[in-house]
Amino acid sequence: MATLVLIGFGGLVTSKGVGMAVPDWPNTFGYNMFLVPFDEWLGKFGIFEEHSHRLVASFVGLLTIVLAAWLWVKDSRKWVRLLGIGALVLVVAQGVLGGLRVTEINQNLGLIHGAVAQLFLILVCGIALVTS
Repeated sequence: MATLVLIGFGGLVTSKGVGMAVPDWPNTFGYNMFLVPFDEWLGKFGIFEEHSHRLVASFVGLLTIVLAAWLWVKDSRKWVRLLGIGALVLVVAQGVLGGLRVTEINQNLGLIHGAVAQLFLILVCGIALVTS
């Protein structure tokens, strides 16, 4: 569910064209991204959407770490454990791609970022399917 929310925010950021509303990464206007004062979020157009996307992405990353660790400890099937590791690799790659999209200002990175998001969604849905 968190991944769907994340993809929704990503779509919002893209459709509004506000992917560069926050010009730095991994910080946000020089602040640690988790400690940005709320009034900064409400500043210029698009900051709320872009910063929310980053925070939801961080939450999805944390959930993916927990998922991969849980699968490693609790599931005896090696291939399922590897799916968890694959999800972890993809979510880290997504974070790096999202950051590079900001620092390198490259449209192609944005396209790759969007495509990898869909792959990640498919993978976590597959994990949910085989573990339920």
